[in-house]
Amino acid sequence: MDVAAECPPGVIFARADIDREKLPFNDGHFDAIFFCHVLEHLLYPMTAVGEVERVLKSGGLIYIEGPSTRALFLPSLSFIRSSGSVKAVGDDLNFYDNFTHVRPLSKRSLHMFLELASCDVAELGHVRNPFKTALAPLLLLSGLLILRRRWVCVGLWELVGWSVYAIGRKIGPVKNA
Repeated sequence: MDVAAECPPGVIFARADIDREKLPFNDGHFDAIFFCHVLEHLLYPMTAVGEVERVLKSGGLIYIEGPSTRALFLPSLSFIRSSGSVKAVGDDLNFYDNFTHVRPLSKRSLHMFLELASCDVAELGHVRNPFKTALAPLLLLSGLLILRRRWVCVGLWELVGWSVYAIGRKIGPVKNA
């Protein structure tokens, strides 16, 4: 799908195979990079490390998020089917429920990624929303009773911290614009 025509003025859209290609941007192009649920799908993550290091400005920020090793221990619950227009997309409980996943992530693996990309680690943790975490037992129980997969997923994700995240800052002098 080509979304370039739908981008607002000043936004540049480029498609790239980050497993195999350089990103089509100049060195030090970005002030920030949002790398959400990508790394676990890559066969060659070292290519991504090099490209993040190359295209992120000195002093720039990066946010990385993906499924944690905790997702390996959740049940698949295949008897509860997905529903709605999106069907199974985003209803992964166990890490391997998504057949495109290659490797789960840990706080240490994200720490290593950032260090290899010449970034200082500012923050590491598991993604949890306090409001959803408080509702998680109710969501989980209700989802199991009425067989609503999305509710079960959200409940379990919040209880265990399904995703892990890291925030880093590129090492080096910050250039004035």
